[in-house]
Amino acid sequence: MNELKVYQQNELSRLKDIDVENKGKYTGFFYVLEWNKITKIGCTKSPYQRYIALKRNAEKYGSSKIGRIAISAAHTNYRSNEKLIHEAFSSSRKDNTELFD
Repeated sequence: MNELKVYQQNELSRLKDIDVENKGKYTGFFYVLEWNKITKIGCTKSPYQRYIALKRNAEKYGSSKIGRIAISAAHTNYRSNEKLIHEAFSSSRKDNTELFD
């Protein structure tokens, strides 16, 4: 299944349901997150928890704003797919980060 669901700021609480549904499973997600004027691409088993951690860090350490987040369907090879996406956008990657222009 090749799909991404984009969540607006007012929909982010729905990510909690994804965490609950995926708890204890072998599957995970890759995500694409708006981080000020750059994009973060990563992977996680718990999208809501990851979002909260990223938001806290952005606000605490960089006074950054976090925007929409796109999350893949749950799948087992989410880490491999994250790496493929990193490779596809490697020319836009900020050195040694998961951040992209």
